[in-house]
Amino acid sequence: MAGLLVAMAGSVVLPIDDLLWYLLGCAVTLTLLVRIAHREVPFGLAPAQWRLGPDDESLLRARLASAVQCAQQGSTGPAVEQLEALVPDLAAALGDDHTLTLQARFIAPQLRSEHSRVPDRVAAMEDLSEEMNAALGPGDPEALAARIVLAE
Repeated sequence: MAGLLVAMAGSVVLPIDDLLWYLLGCAVTLTLLVRIAHREVPFGLAPAQWRLGPDDESLLRARLASAVQCAQQGSTGPAVEQLEALVPDLAAALGDDHTLTLQARFIAPQLRSEHSRVPDRVAAMEDLSEEMNAALGPGDPEALAARIVLAE
């Protein structure tokens, strides 16, 4: 990015021909595309997604882990965006009752907690808690965690 800025500043001082303007435009476009794509699938996981396909369970687990790591580093906005893109993919690939789908749906409202109203969060957690009880059983640790968060 710094090299791009230096090239743009240098183009003001030194005249450049049409080919260099074209290359400069391509560099800007590619930089923007990589930044946009990184919001949905982290750049390190993109080659794995090309190789394995978007429905591979190990790739979906890695995307969930990437979103959780992003949240742990204090970037809740990008983490929520990654989860919002991930939950429909999980539901389509694994089903609504799969443990991984339920985990992603459980994490998303907790990250969004500071941006949404309390009654909306309580209603969402009630629905999710009921679904987790039905899918996993009332004694499952994930279902118990959902009930604890609901109680809090």
